[in-house]
Amino acid sequence: MARAWERTLLRVGIAVLLCTFLWLFVAAQLFVFVPQGHPGKVDAVIVLGGRSDERLPAGMKLQESTGAPMLVLSKTGLLGNVEADMLCDTRSNPSSSFECFTAVPLNTRGEAEAISELVRVHGWKHIAVVTSKYHVTRSGELLRQCTVADVTMVYSEPSLGVLGWAWRLVVESAGTVDVMMRPECDSPR
Repeated sequence: MARAWERTLLRVGIAVLLCTFLWLFVAAQLFVFVPQGHPGKVDAVIVLGGRSDERLPAGMKLQESTGAPMLVLSKTGLLGNVEADMLCDTRSNPSSSFECFTAVPLNTRGEAEAISELVRVHGWKHIAVVTSKYHVTRSGELLRQCTVADVTMVYSEPSLGVLGWAWRLVVESAGTVDVMMRPECDSPR
């Protein structure tokens, strides 16, 4: 009897190990080895909220390299978005080449809705959206669900250790499943 139990336990252990390796392989393809977008002419460069220490410089550089007439920042009021929020708060005169928005709700789904409205109001046809590498798959899917504009996702390179990457793989895996099972927009606006 003990031998049968040991064999079952071994099989379960092997199955768990194989599933873990399969998940790691798929997660790496979706969140680590994502292709870098290279937009040509765009109507706006939009920087998603969070990790603005890495995303904002990438967005500004992208605006300069593409000649985009508009830089749009997500203003969150959260600790990880201090640089972008300060830029939004300290600009002395509103500029037609710079705009900030606050998503409601304050998450990626809310940002996708807000960006959809900005695309509609401004009549943008092609936008480049900057976010962290691990966030490209999920945020790109949400944006494509919500807007009629052509969306090019461009990533900034996060500085995460092994534990940071492990956590992001878990969070982004769950979030991506949620986006696929519960689409934000039934049809682009």
